[in-house]
Amino acid sequence: MSVLKEVQRKVFHMLSLVFLAAYLLIGYPRVMPWMYAFSALVAAVELGRLYVPALNQALVAMPLFSSISRPEEHRRVSGLFHTTFGVLLLWLFFGAHRQIVAASIYCVAFGDTAAALIGKSLGRVRLPGSKKSLEGSAACWTACFLSCKLTGFGSGAAAAAALCATVVEFCPTTTWFNDNLWLPVAAAVALKALG
Repeated sequence: MSVLKEVQRKVFHMLSLVFLAAYLLIGYPRVMPWMYAFSALVAAVELGRLYVPALNQALVAMPLFSSISRPEEHRRVSGLFHTTFGVLLLWLFFGAHRQIVAASIYCVAFGDTAAALIGKSLGRVRLPGSKKSLEGSAACWTACFLSCKLTGFGSGAAAAAALCATVVEFCPTTTWFNDNLWLPVAAAVALKALG
């Protein structure tokens, strides 16, 4: 994937901050019925796309989807599915902890974006057994650490959350594992344990 396409994808990825805006504006737990409804809609569209070839072809042909999707997402659920359900899990387990929710969503928005953009544009040192680069992983850790610090967490908790998020981001994406799903949850677990 070219750097330009990755930038387009990550700009769309930043829309995960809309989840945080809804959480802050509507408030927890009042936001949960809205999140359940949105999650159901995303799941219905994604599963419909996978089981109805004509729907999949129509959506994949749309300029917005084709400009930000990876080829493998044409055959399996997209990043939107994983991000939505990652935030849903975050809210289910940590919704009462506003600071943890904010920091964890910042980690997925900024950490994953930093990893991709720095890794694609400046990455030179490939990590063993991976397409990921040392530079991309360092950018992820830095963005997550700063996100947690600026949200009010101490250095130890911020470093631990950044490490957990970076390890999740480093893991290869498979049919059953996606960093957008687990990164905010992993960061939240570390922040809850050490924050």
